[in-house]
Amino acid sequence: MLEPLKTTFILLSFEGPDIYSQAGGLGVRVKELSRALAERGYETHLFFVGDPNLPADETMPDGRLSLHRWSQWISRYHPVGVYDGEDDKVTDLNRSLPDTLVTDFIKPAIKNNPALIVDPATLANVEFEIYLGEATATYTKIWDEFKSA
Repeated sequence: MLEPLKTTFILLSFEGPDIYSQAGGLGVRVKELSRALAERGYETHLFFVGDPNLPADETMPDGRLSLHRWSQWISRYHPVGVYDGEDDKVTDLNRSLPDTLVTDFIKPAIKNNPALIVDPATLANVEFEIYLGEATATYTKIWDEFKSA
């Protein structure tokens, strides 16, 4: 059983909870999922292409949900919405996000929390999955256990 004090969720999504970042159902889904995990006591980090006019990092009042807006510098040049300038944003995500995830979030979370959850369905659609190497199989197993609990 996953214990909230020993489990960290890291969610990666192109869309997110910002109005700027919602173009379809994905933004709403990831917003609801991240909030539901935090409400159940899990430390949760949501990385997404965010509104250029909002803070790059924002922690919700409960302290369990942290929003991480990525590619904001590109979004400033593409103010229409998340998919405006999509190719540039995807390139930026693939170039800049993996090292930050591994160095600042995944390694510390593994050290501090034995069960780190990175949604494998998200990873399967992102080029930088290779940065996680063999760990993906472990995350998939834990994710499946969580879903069946």
